[in-house]
Amino acid sequence: MSRQALALALAAIALCAAEAAAQRSKMSTAQKSRTITANVRYVGYKKGQAWGRPCLVLIVQTAKGRKTDLTVPNRNPMAFKLDPAPQVAELVQRLTPGDIVQVRYGPFKGRNMLNMIKPVKLKADEPPYFTVVKTDTKKFGIQEHLYIVLSKGDQQAEVLVPNVRGEEGKWTPDPKIAEQVRKFKHGDHVDVEARKVGSRMYLKAIYPYAEPVVAQFVKTETREFDGRKHVCVLVSFDGLDDVILLPNTGKGAAPSPDRALLTFVKRLRPGQKIQMTLQQDGEKSLLRKIAPAPAKPRPKKK
Repeated sequence: MSRQALALALAAIALCAAEAAAQRSKMSTAQKSRTITANVRYVGYKKGQAWGRPCLVLIVQTAKGRKTDLTVPNRNPMAFKLDPAPQVAELVQRLTPGDIVQVRYGPFKGRNMLNMIKPVKLKADEPPYFTVVKTDTKKFGIQEHLYIVLSKGDQQAEVLVPNVRGEEGKWTPDPKIAEQVRKFKHGDHVDVEARKVGSRMYLKAIYPYAEPVVAQFVKTETREFDGRKHVCVLVSFDGLDDVILLPNTGKGAAPSPDRALLTFVKRLRPGQKIQMTLQQDGEKSLLRKIAPAPAKPRPKKK
């Protein structure tokens, strides 16, 4: 090969290398631009498979109410064993369903890969409940909505009661939720469950705020109340047994408990101490929040 031909060949190779590097840089930039950082609600975790290898998968709920699986990468991606980062595994053991965490994740080969997770702490002076400011009605388009204004700390939020079609085909506030809302007056302390649709928050449930109670888990079973089956948690309060119902989220006779609550309950062991937030519905006690009972502080050594 002549010197001129060799020079042209080397120049072509250099040009191809430069184009490849530019393409990689462009792909890397595109990948970074699709990375999402957001505050989400922790639902639970499960063991999964990624590319033929075991992995930890976190289940979270976004602000819009959509549940998303986040794959936790193993420290050694080539090993055929479950080996997440120790700080992630430790945090997961401390989290309870309903906790707010900040995550950063991005798409990789059809999966959402977790890059970062950390708990979001409430402000020190922020109460654990919402305070009712007022209830009123307003129009959105052609529909009139019942809504409630709630405050926590120095923040206020307007939460709508979802409309449903009535017997005459007209849109009216969901009668069950509207009945709950109308029970409260200005200054009442409440707990709420809501979902975000677009820029608006819609109420799923509202109930009087109650301090959490500690009990000992006995077992779970299915029982029928008012013609519907419920998953129930049997607990013991200082030797007195009680039955706590997991609220059904769907219609029909079959049990349809909240996924986050059911995931937590399934992991409980007989005799384990738990902390619960309950809602009284007539003579029934409904489970709204559940977590491991806080550890008692150890006495200081003298």
